[in-house]
Amino acid sequence: MTKSKLAVILLSDQTVPNALFLKDFENSWDKILFVGTNKTKENNIGNAVLSVLDNPDYDEIIVDENKTQNINEKLNEYFSKNHFSNILVNITGGTKIMALAAYYYFKNNPPLNSKIKIYYLPIKAAYYIDLDTNESIKQNYEFNLPDYIKATGNIATIDSIENEELKSKIASHLFDLYVYKNNYEIIDKITATLRNYRGSNNKPLRKKIYEQAEYETEIKNPLINQCQINEQDLAKFDFRSEDTVDFFTGGWLEFYTYNELKQIIQEGQIATNVKIKNLSKEESVENELDVAFVFKNELHIIECKTGDVKEILNDVMYKAAQIRSSFGLTAKSHLLILNPSKAISDSQKKRAKLYNIDLIDYETLKALPLKTIFEKKLNKSS
Repeated sequence: MTKSKLAVILLSDQTVPNALFLKDFENSWDKILFVGTNKTKENNIGNAVLSVLDNPDYDEIIVDENKTQNINEKLNEYFSKNHFSNILVNITGGTKIMALAAYYYFKNNPPLNSKIKIYYLPIKAAYYIDLDTNESIKQNYEFNLPDYIKATGNIATIDSIENEELKSKIASHLFDLYVYKNNYEIIDKITATLRNYRGSNNKPLRKKIYEQAEYETEIKNPLINQCQINEQDLAKFDFRSEDTVDFFTGGWLEFYTYNELKQIIQEGQIATNVKIKNLSKEESVENELDVAFVFKNELHIIECKTGDVKEILNDVMYKAAQIRSSFGLTAKSHLLILNPSKAISDSQKKRAKLYNIDLIDYETLKALPLKTIFEKKLNKSS
């Protein structure tokens, strides 16, 4: 089959705009030409874009991103051997020199007998600009969460949620106790006890938790008597499992956050306990996102912390900023902290701003429901 419609894509670390472009214009091309560099080749940037497409036909040329002459020569060489009736050019990616070189090449010296369209996607915009007519073209395609993450060169593992209805009920109850009824001290005390059973290193101890005297006195009885959790509901949790221990050592806040926000975020675009691994690195470290969602093709990552985190807050913010940097320029990071006993210092608030992290603390949550807080944030960013 003859290929007559080509999409020219300038590769860079920002993969999502290119993937979106190809999705939005999928009926206008039947082959892709990636214009990349040695760095994009080494980092498998093209593969990240291809991962959300249905096995398209593509070519790739490697250019010197700092030399317009080299870029022109490589394009001339390619089009001397390949001919297309229609060529779409997306100059959103690449370096500035690559974008300028591509624009002037296709504007002033287009391949013979080819109809050229050149587009640009402004950062944080929901439309493309046709650089010939200056017309704005609405962006229609919306990524789901797994595909957005794939388009950034990562892979997401999202496990199904066990006992979702029960966890929703308990998480909402614990949040109400912690924030609105100021019963946080007992919850923090239970959390501190259970942390001794958390993690793979403590699996042998966790398997014998019911044999420990403190299970009755420090965990079960306080949850029933002081936290008013129904004994029959509590019996449905197996404290020998890592999942249960994680839930009662702060995971309930992650689940509460997920449960509240899924009321305003489309299904498939939000998840909790998302495990992330970079596809291009063989020994990539697996990171975990407490809650993540996509809204209008922007990724939001929420880190949830309970109790006194003042001493580790700087490290938490640094890690959050590092993780966010893996997902492109428009990704947003939120840090939700239930910290009733210790206020966040002005210096820590300044550091959060420096890292471009949105802090949501205990006092903020007492003043406004979490769902309302995010409705305001998302409406403001629209």
